[in-house]
Amino acid sequence: MELGKVISTPDSPSTRKFCFTLNRDARVRRGQFVQLNLPEGKLIGRVSDLRKTNRYFTNPENLAEPELYPTWEWEFLVADVTPLGFWTQEGLQGSLFPPSPGEPVLEPDPEILQKLFGFVQDGLWLGQLLHHPVEARFNLTRLLQKHLAILALSGAGKSYLVSVLIEELLERQLKPAVIVIDPHGEYASFSQDPNYAGKTRVWRIEDIKLKLNPILKKAEMLFDLTPSQARVLEKLVQKELTPSELLQLIEEWEGRQETKDALLGMAERLIRLGIFSLRDQPEIREIAREGQLSVIDLSGTIDWFKKQLVVEHFASKLFSARREGLIPPFLLVIEEAHQFVPEGTKRKEALAKGILQTIAREGRKFSASLCLVSQRPKRLDTTILSQCNTNIILRITNPYDIKHIAESAEGITSDVQEQIAGLPVGHALVIGEAVNQPVFIKVRKRRSRESEKGRTLEESLREWEERKRQKAEDAKAFM
Repeated sequence: MELGKVISTPDSPSTRKFCFTLNRDARVRRGQFVQLNLPEGKLIGRVSDLRKTNRYFTNPENLAEPELYPTWEWEFLVADVTPLGFWTQEGLQGSLFPPSPGEPVLEPDPEILQKLFGFVQDGLWLGQLLHHPVEARFNLTRLLQKHLAILALSGAGKSYLVSVLIEELLERQLKPAVIVIDPHGEYASFSQDPNYAGKTRVWRIEDIKLKLNPILKKAEMLFDLTPSQARVLEKLVQKELTPSELLQLIEEWEGRQETKDALLGMAERLIRLGIFSLRDQPEIREIAREGQLSVIDLSGTIDWFKKQLVVEHFASKLFSARREGLIPPFLLVIEEAHQFVPEGTKRKEALAKGILQTIAREGRKFSASLCLVSQRPKRLDTTILSQCNTNIILRITNPYDIKHIAESAEGITSDVQEQIAGLPVGHALVIGEAVNQPVFIKVRKRRSRESEKGRTLEESLREWEERKRQKAEDAKAFM
């Protein structure tokens, strides 16, 4: 379909910009792609802006007089286009020559758009290309092997997109293990969905037990012990212990009282945490199984230190087991990632940061992939964010967050930054390794059951009123 024709303006057509007027029946939107069939090849461009012109209203005198002509016939819609390049058999080539005024502007060939962005027929179907009938299907390796970051403000659709990604991974023929660190219990709903319950296991914080001895090897860093206190602890611990057994050992130790008091304080804190045993529960092979979604639900505690310990423990175990070939390739999803890999924070205040940085740097060699999900990109560690070679960015309005993303990801122009702030819920920008060009998509509808954690305030209030009413009726019936 022809959309319009190229026009001449003071600064175009050029190799960096051209404009065209739209035909009366054409529908074009900002961000849409267009095509020109030229002798040099098929020129592909993206509509960067739209504006209306009406020569009748350029003369102020016309505004003071009754309209003598059908003024709508003077009105034109003009599109500004940024050329991406010429599509040839070798792929996209740079735009080295401008189109001529009068050239027809066409809707692009869907097959060219698929190849232009690197979509593949058997890829992960996350949504549809905005304004075009093209499914956004991403190559598994390109999307995940060099890590992924999903960034957006609260309520913009991050967890919804992650759920769509999980569905795609669980339904593939070759399935990785998927492990989600879930601070708010949003993904436990997969275990209640008839299509995914058999592929999902949920471990709540109350069910998790960790072996104590690996934690004690890091005690100097975790508990601010002095080197001499750490050496005493190392001599005392000669076998697998529970926190209560450790406390008894320290009480029986006859040594410097100051050192003894520091170690007793540490042991008492370990007892209060209530997550230690003589063996890990669950074991790492239970968590990392081919085609299984494992949800580590941390919503049952507000203890920051406990959450950090659990994430550090499982991330370390997963990476070590994958390096040794004991578990299948996996994707580790870290929700609220800014809590676990914050920018400019000492290691003892972000216990999991070290191992997650290691996975970000080395994981691709062992098919150990990370997906960081955050509503505060500015608080994310720049080093680990830069290792995420693909970013999926939903709506973000904070200019500092947008600037932080732009500094860690290539290809985000000022024009794209403006569009990020105005994205509707469920629309996203994909940029980086997974695509050949930055691309906006509309996330597809999920098939799995949605979490009740995402309910509206009105729904929560209605539930509260219903519970009150039910309690009053029960009390009345009892009396």
